[in-house]
Amino acid sequence: MPSSLPSLPSELYQKLFSFLDSQTLFATTRVDRVWCINSIPILWREPFITISYHEHLYNYTEKALLIVKIYLSCLPDESKSIIKNAGINIPYPLDGNPTFNYSSFLHNLNYLVLSNSLYDLISYEPNSLLRIKPCKILIQELLKFLISNSSGLRSIDLTNPLISKGSPMPLKYLGKSFMNIFSVPGANTFISNLQSFSCTGHSPPELIYSISEMAKRIRSLGLQDLQDNDGIIALINAQKELKYVRIDSYYPSDISQIYSALKSQSNSLCKVSIIGHERFLLDLFCQCPNLEEFIFIHDRPEDKDYDDLVHPMEGKIQVRDRPRYRQPSNTRKNILSAQAQLHASIPILNLTKLRKMKIHQRLLRTEHRSMLIQLIQKTQGSLQDIDFDFIVPLDPGFSKQLFMTICSECPNLQRLNIQIHNDLITQLTRLFDNCENLIEIHLSGSHDDTQDITNTIFKIGKYLPKNLQLFDLNLQFWTYSLNSVKSFLSQCYEKLNRKPLIYVIHIRFFKQELKDLLEQYEKKGVIVVKTRKVAYVDLFF
Repeated sequence: MPSSLPSLPSELYQKLFSFLDSQTLFATTRVDRVWCINSIPILWREPFITISYHEHLYNYTEKALLIVKIYLSCLPDESKSIIKNAGINIPYPLDGNPTFNYSSFLHNLNYLVLSNSLYDLISYEPNSLLRIKPCKILIQELLKFLISNSSGLRSIDLTNPLISKGSPMPLKYLGKSFMNIFSVPGANTFISNLQSFSCTGHSPPELIYSISEMAKRIRSLGLQDLQDNDGIIALINAQKELKYVRIDSYYPSDISQIYSALKSQSNSLCKVSIIGHERFLLDLFCQCPNLEEFIFIHDRPEDKDYDDLVHPMEGKIQVRDRPRYRQPSNTRKNILSAQAQLHASIPILNLTKLRKMKIHQRLLRTEHRSMLIQLIQKTQGSLQDIDFDFIVPLDPGFSKQLFMTICSECPNLQRLNIQIHNDLITQLTRLFDNCENLIEIHLSGSHDDTQDITNTIFKIGKYLPKNLQLFDLNLQFWTYSLNSVKSFLSQCYEKLNRKPLIYVIHIRFFKQELKDLLEQYEKKGVIVVKTRKVAYVDLFF
């Protein structure tokens, strides 16, 4: 029981609690007084983000409004008097002191959510234009208070304006109201010390320009619904140590100038994520010597963790079928060849810090293929996590080249997710032999034909990485014998350092004899079985 635990320093409690998810943190507030005191500061660092993890839009709006009301109750008497004297009727008592000084814990100011919530708070005024003035007063007083009272505040978020129960505050007024922040005492110092900033391509350029003139040391930049925006370009160019960039943009747009600005930051960039945008400029990543992680995901409404794709033995999962590989026409081949030669001339720096590479795309264009091979080679063995998912399968020749490059150039690889041509399954022993640190492996075969891989299953047990924790052969078009599985599981029992192994199997092969065998090894604690099921669905091109 928590009451029997020895008393710990607050710093240690908060360090431990920082590893918990928001729902677990909420639970800790009800354990006892000490746990509550140490968990509340973590929950209120980014309160609008914390509630977004498990609330639908309507509930989120209600919770965000409650957070703003709590902040208003924390205001000093002078600010409360200004609000009352302005005739602003807030349907919430401003008097009284809250249990905690919640505003002092704030690290990330989500300005648009804050503004929209204040706009909703004065919904008694049906004329939206008449809400603007009182809303500006509330924003001004809250900003003044938060900036002076939140010593850890280092981040501004101008993304995701909520669609509230009524009409959200018009974006043009939000931009103008935020400009008032520059008149708040201490605001210039606050903006100069910003470490994280997020905005959209629709954010008023003059607003972003003003921020770029003061904020020179932003380390983390988030861009949403992106389009070339002169203010954003100026902000990127002004940075001296930009390390982390995430772009979320699901609409076609020309962002070539923003890409050019990011290239100017190539020496400092450590992590780059581009989600949703179809334009994949691999050369951006090739020029970043300090790059540790890059993620490019296109044509995915959401990017789910693998745990969302597999279920226990009785569970099933449905995933899209993939089209077969098609040979391009001669004319198309000539065009692709010319593009490939152009990209081949782009120099690739040594990327010895690169640990993670994730590319989910409709197809890997010819002009990017040789560059991707070179990029892997330039990591000089630093890669630990590779996740490639292409809806249009790679041609057999390049599929082999890519897989063999991974086998030979990635000795420190821990996680691999890739689709390979069926013939390459025989090279799995080479992968295991060269990549002894593998923890997770997800392989899927091509749909061109069915292939028996019994001999391979027999062999791979001899090369089994000792730290393997998840083994997934998406065996929709691969077959194997029961004895080969028994041999493999026997090797798992003998060799694996950490058991049980998560063993993912295609439900097509889940026959009674195999089920009995797997249950036998589950009882021994050697494996935990999870299953896949494929449903054929038409793809749109």
